[in-house]
Amino acid sequence: MFGIWLLPHGPSGTYDALFSLSGAVQALFLLLVALLIVGSAGLKSVREVLQIPKPRFLGWTCGIGVVLGFLIPTLQYLYERAHWAAFDFGRTGPPQFSAVTFHDSWLTAFGLIVIAICEEIVIRGLLQPKLLDRFGMHRGIVFTAAIWGTYEFHLRTFARYSIPDLLIAIGVFFGTHLALSYLYAWAYLKSGSIVPTIVLHAILSLSTIFKVELDFPGAEYARPFLWAVGTLVLFHVWPVDRRIVPPIEMTDANPSPAS
Repeated sequence: MFGIWLLPHGPSGTYDALFSLSGAVQALFLLLVALLIVGSAGLKSVREVLQIPKPRFLGWTCGIGVVLGFLIPTLQYLYERAHWAAFDFGRTGPPQFSAVTFHDSWLTAFGLIVIAICEEIVIRGLLQPKLLDRFGMHRGIVFTAAIWGTYEFHLRTFARYSIPDLLIAIGVFFGTHLALSYLYAWAYLKSGSIVPTIVLHAILSLSTIFKVELDFPGAEYARPFLWAVGTLVLFHVWPVDRRIVPPIEMTDANPSPAS
């Protein structure tokens, strides 16, 4: 992998870099296993949903992702910048948009992009069409969110939570995946392609690199709340008016013997 060539020198740096890329390696393994299962026919169907959508819609998708991903960090930065200019100018340096270092952020960004591509091919490209076709739009999206959240559940640690906070955190975790599943399904159903969902997934994941430190009750849920509200607005203002569910063909595991 190209990212391995850029690993920092030294045991500690190497460990941190490998940790940043561990999710990407796991996502690549998931994609490999999924492609082996669906076979050549499924791979052909994946290529069909990887078609490039209309440039205008792809541009709108990028804009939506930037707004949903970077609105809160930008507002926080502007507030801190204004507060610094009014009270701390000349005494301290200006606030920074993000506290992460360039090297760490590059590796993290690389891993997040790989994860977005692999997960969207498997979840939205292979799994979701079957669920939408079998259960309809809403139930299909809910089941997709449940499977996706279950897959990512082990990546989140809940060790520091008390029992009530743990239940809330788990609810928010799966609720976030449900909201994002509706958002990505909206992009997929509007375009017939998973390219916009990859773009949205990558942008929203990259936005989490920038730290948000808001000081009000429930501030840690500001991002999921914004994503859920944004998804509701999109379904209301720009509703899905066509159901594109391309069939995902599977290679027959028990072909009939030749005569």
